[in-house]
Amino acid sequence: MKLLLIALAILFNTINAFAQKEQDFASKFMEINGEIQEELTWNTVSPFMMERIMKLDTLEDNNDIRNILSQLKSIQIVESKQIALSDSLFNSAKQLAEQNEKRYKIYTNDEERLIYLRKRNKIIVEMVFIAKVNHVFSLVNLTGNMNESFLKELTNM
Repeated sequence: MKLLLIALAILFNTINAFAQKEQDFASKFMEINGEIQEELTWNTVSPFMMERIMKLDTLEDNNDIRNILSQLKSIQIVESKQIALSDSLFNSAKQLAEQNEKRYKIYTNDEERLIYLRKRNKIIVEMVFIAKVNHVFSLVNLTGNMNESFLKELTNM
């Protein structure tokens, strides 16, 4: 019995270590575009900050927002207001998603906005919004355990 518990603990730690090494879309995008990082702003809301946000008194009576936030683990936002870079950044992000088509599946697609999803079974574990609106490039990367109603609620906002 002790041997079984030790084996399970080792297996869990191995799986956990592998999951932590898995790179999200925004991190990979920033790695690829490292030469122009000074032209980009990259903001992250970490899991710790998400927990603190959930404890805010202002969310106490807002069940819709609490439901949405409870499904998120982290939020990363990459943005560039450099008009000259917006097309190339948009295309770079789109190309990254297309190169990883087994991992990221297109959800919506128009000329200025793209949404890609990464799922495990029926759970959305990563959602990537790529936009080029009014010559401003934006990439929003959400991670967590999101369901289809989350996606519908978010896209209706």
